[in-house]
Order: sequence, then C-alpha cells, then structure tokens
Amino acid sequence: TRIKLLTFKNSLTFFAIISTGIKNLPNLFTTVVDDIQVDYYDSNGTRKQSSNLWKNISDSNHHSNFLILSVLAVLQCMSGCELDEKSAEVVTFQKCGYNGEDFMKLDFKNLTWIAQHTLAENFTLELNLDQQRLNNTKVFLSLTCPKVLNEFVIRSALQREDLTSVVLLQKTPSSLVNCFATGFYPNTARMFWMRDGMEIQNDKEPSEILPNHDNTYQMSVYLNVSSIASEDWKRYDCVFRLGNKTKLTRLKKEITEDGKLSSQIHWLVNIALYLAVKKDGVL
Repeated sequence: TRIKLLTFKNSLTFFAIISTGIKNLPNLFTTVVDDIQVDYYDSNGTRKQSSNLWKNISDSNHHSNFLILSVLAVLQCMSGCELDEKSAEVVTFQKCGYNGEDFMKLDFKNLTWIAQHTLAENFTLELNLDQQRLNNTKVFLSLTCPKVLNEFVIRSALQREDLTSVVLLQKTPSSLVNCFATGFYPNTARMFWMRDGMEIQNDKEPSEILPNHDNTYQMSVYLNVSSIASEDWKRYDCVFRLGNKTKLTRLKKEITEDGKLSSQIHWLVNIALYLAVKKDGVL
C-alpha cells in the first residue's frame, strides 16, 4: 500500500504586468487564490471578480503594494503568501521580472531588495533606503495577506462543504471505471479505491486536481474492472477524502452498465447549466 502525504497549503498571489510603449496592451492586475483567479482589472477599466465572497473580503488597494517602473518595457511582478493549514506557517514572496528575465526579489528575512539584473541595481539601492515602504510591505505580506487568505478559504469551504458529488462513469463495459468527484474545496482532496476495506495498488494514478469555473475543484481515480468478476464488484469502494470527511461510493454494476452516464451526472450537468445561465443574467 502506498501512503501519500498531503500538504495542506493555500496561497494568495497578486500579479501585475506593467508595460510602456506597447500598443493595445493595458496594465493588468489579477488576484489568484490557490490556482483560481478571483479578481482581475486593467488600465482600460475592466474589472472582473469571480465571486461575491471575494468582493466582501478583499481590499481593492492590495495591488498598490506593487512598484511601478515607467522606464521599463514590460514589468511583471508577483507578490503574496502561502499558508500551511496544519502548522500555520506563513511563507511570503515578492519578486519582479523584466522582459521575461529575473529583475529583483525581496529578501523578506532581512527586509532587503536584491537586484537580479544590472538595470535593477541602482533601483534596489533606492528601495532599500525607503524604510516606510519596506515596513508597509512587511505588514502586508506577513499579516494582511494570510489574514485575507485564511478568511477566504474558511468561508469558501463552509459554502461548498455540501456541494461535493462523487459518481462512477464507464464509457463501455470494457473501459476503466472512472470515479469522478467535483464541487469540492479546497484542493487538498485524496481519492483511491479500496477492496474489502483495504486500499489497493492501482496502476493508474489519480488525475490532476483541476479547477472548476465556480471556484471548486474536480478529480478522478480509475479502476480496471476487466478481470473482476461481477459478483465481486460489491467488494470495491471508491474513497473520496477531504479533511476529516470521507465519502464511500460502492462499485455497482447498474451504475455504469451499457456505457451510459448515470442519472447523477445528468443531474449535475443540468444544475451546472442552470447556474451558468443564471450567472450570465439570462434567467
């Protein structure tokens, strides 16, 4: 039996792309929680926030912590924090790139900007003399960022804890059985197959955890049933585990026979279509 250790870490990252002298390329600012974009705006006035939850929590001035260098063709910056749910350890970061190359980064421990490009040398010297800005950056990254991240993650998890669905799919009787989970949050779930209550070795690894459009996640784990006798199917369970909650889905012939989607999937699709239409303001 293989034991997989999960890292329960969440991240909040602010990205900025500042350009000069390039037509039709506005300055862009975006906010990402884990790997899901929750906020976006640009110098053309476009603003997109993916959820009311983020609107209620976020401060529209977060991106003011970025440095604007008007002399550069393209400046790319990222700033944020990573929070370990178990240890509560906070890892902070802030760095910038120049035309696709490393430009400078903040040594948070010593609260000092480090030049990574010759053009950044004089500029980092000036930044390191601005103690007020350095202190503001320290407060933002070490206190404000993890606080906002933690609040968003907790509220999101509470809103979504009953939305997770686990279904079994099979295209043809000879195909692998796909145990498919969707609608869960955060992205720290684990899925595996059991036989007689024991985790089994599976040649096919679980799929990558992928984001949905509603700030939840999806994943799959597969089982080869070609050599399993029909009467033994009941010995197999798909296990979905998120935090201290576990869902068991028994392998049943009637769920996947004839290669048809189960009724649960039809229900999920209908709900997803309804929400998508409603979100677009058609209803």
